[in-house]
Amino acid sequence: MRLKNEPLSRYTYMKVGGPADELIIATTTNELVDAIVAARSNEQRYMVIGGGSNTLFSDSGFRGLIIVNRANHISIDTKTGLVVADTGVIVNALVNQLNQSGLGGLAEFFGLPGTIGGAVYNNSHYGKKLIGDYVTRVEILDGADMRQWVDRNTLSFAYDYSNLQKTHDTVLRVEFKLEPGDPIELQKIAADTMEKRRTGQPLTVPSSGCMFQNPSDASAGALIDQAGFKGCRVGGAMVSDKHANFIVNAENATTQDIIDLSNKIITGIQKKFNRTLKREVFILNEVGERVNS
Repeated sequence: MRLKNEPLSRYTYMKVGGPADELIIATTTNELVDAIVAARSNEQRYMVIGGGSNTLFSDSGFRGLIIVNRANHISIDTKTGLVVADTGVIVNALVNQLNQSGLGGLAEFFGLPGTIGGAVYNNSHYGKKLIGDYVTRVEILDGADMRQWVDRNTLSFAYDYSNLQKTHDTVLRVEFKLEPGDPIELQKIAADTMEKRRTGQPLTVPSSGCMFQNPSDASAGALIDQAGFKGCRVGGAMVSDKHANFIVNAENATTQDIIDLSNKIITGIQKKFNRTLKREVFILNEVGERVNS
């Protein structure tokens, strides 16, 4: 079903964003491919999103088609440790299945918001662990509408980065190579990780997780805290008093509130510490370009 003027606040963790001209939900990889190929054929501007955990859209919305990726097939081979997941799979759903199957490596990522596609696109991290370290290859749809599997070495994984952010190829499926583990121990690791998140992060209010990347030798949250920004507000957006690197939608925030507050933090940290913070969250204008990256 193709929805018209659909509010994007319904599809992002921060619960902000204006309407997309059109929106469709793809529930299989083939549907995802068909939607992209059709949009390209019709010369229609489009964007694929997963869980919307790390993306904020303009208050003006998006002028084009939003394709929501809900493809959710998972294949697990416990003998080889090879796992193939559609990129619309929610991270928690994959980790749960892996834990139950006795395959370790990703248990610490339990509680990571969003989908596998977004996690690989951003090379999401927990502590010093990067999800890209467990990827062997990915299936992409390239700019010529060709589906192909590519080796992980072509993705140039780095902190909060893969070169998918430059090529804009669409990731369809991801293959992981994992090692055997004890299901009970893996479930315990996941539970402990989730408890740490509950204790240290504002999980009960809308947010997009950490707003800023950590500098190479410092914690962005610690810098923001030391600069006195905890509890600082612009409109309905607020710096969490639980974790200073989280901006939360405290009360009917707009995307502009979040932009203004994050810019205020960037300016303050630059003045106080002569350090430049870079946003980890993607803030997009109405034609899908990143704002003040």
